[in-house]
Order: sequence, then C-alpha cells, then structure tokens
Amino acid sequence: MSEQQKQISKLAGALTEHQDNFGAWSTENRQWVIQNTVAAISLFAEAVKNRAGVEVKKLLKFIRPVSLPAIPKFVASEKFREGETIDGIKVAWLGSNFKTHFLKKVEKPVPALEMREHELAVPSRDPAIITELGGEEQVETTLGQFWEFLKTADQKFWYVRHIRDVNGVLWAVGGDWRDDGLGVGAYSLGRPDGWSTGGRFLSR
Repeated sequence: MSEQQKQISKLAGALTEHQDNFGAWSTENRQWVIQNTVAAISLFAEAVKNRAGVEVKKLLKFIRPVSLPAIPKFVASEKFREGETIDGIKVAWLGSNFKTHFLKKVEKPVPALEMREHELAVPSRDPAIITELGGEEQVETTLGQFWEFLKTADQKFWYVRHIRDVNGVLWAVGGDWRDDGLGVGAYSLGRPDGWSTGGRFLSR
C-alpha cells in the first residue's frame, strides 16, 4: 500500500470515528449526502483546500481552574432526593434517565482532581465537545465530585458533567437551578439535540 493510500485510509477512519457529528445536519442534508456522495466529497475537498485564512471557531472558552475533592464514598440515593434539601442543595427535579441510570450508583474512593472549566461558545453536541476537550478520559468526572461542586457553584449558570452510570456508560449529566431548586437530568451522548451556548463543561 502506497503512502497516499495509507493516508486516505486513515482519513476515512477519522471520519468514521467522528461520525456522530453528522447528527448536527438536518435529515435533508444527510439524505442529500447519501444520494450525492461524490458531489459532497468534492464540496468537502474544496472547503479544505480553501481553508487558509478561515478562522476555525473554538466551541469552548476556558473560564477557570476547578479543584474537585477526593471522595471516600458516595451513595447517589442519599443525596439526590427530590423535594429534599441536603448539604444546602434543594433538589427540585430528577429526570427519568437520571433516576434509571444513576440513583443506584455507589462510588468508592476517588482521588482529588484538578480540572478546567469551559463555557460553551457555539451550540454543539456532546461528541464534538468531548473531542475538543481531548476525549472521554479528559472529560470524565464522578457523580460525587459533581455533587461537591454543586454545593458551592454559582447558581446563575448551568453545568454539564460527563459521568459513567451504574453500567459504566458515559452520559452527559446536566444540572441547573430553577425557581424551586436544582434540576438534574442525564442525556445520551448520541442524542440528536445539542447544547445551547453558556453551559459549563470540565476537562483535565
């Protein structure tokens, strides 16, 4: 295999690896690409060829460093209780996905982490956000550390943390304050809807 063929193969693999980003297109646009693949590749090639001088806008803007404490043990059902105020946090609402996938979670000791908080500057979906922040290992935190963070968080903002559920599946867990308290939901990384600007995300 020639060097050119190797590079083309690697390019095709990279596109496949990040195929979830095609979810940002409309159904009509995806169907057009399926029916006009050669033309679509030509458009893509032309855009890449003329990329010089085009500013690539970052999805996220660095805000500040964040220290997450070590957690000896965390039992989700003892903290996330609808209608109750625990550790100064009144939990007003829990989404059905969160109840199903996270309420039975028990986390054993985890070390302290130094991370970086970013604000979403461009409406985006989780795969693109995670890619820009360096991958799943770079964005993952624990539910217990999210709870500790929320205890002192600025309630003017809404926060998203990437956390594994009881089965080890990575989800986007979002928390925001309403008039009656904190609302928490869990969202699949593959969902077609994205996040609007202003949300706060973490990376290492």
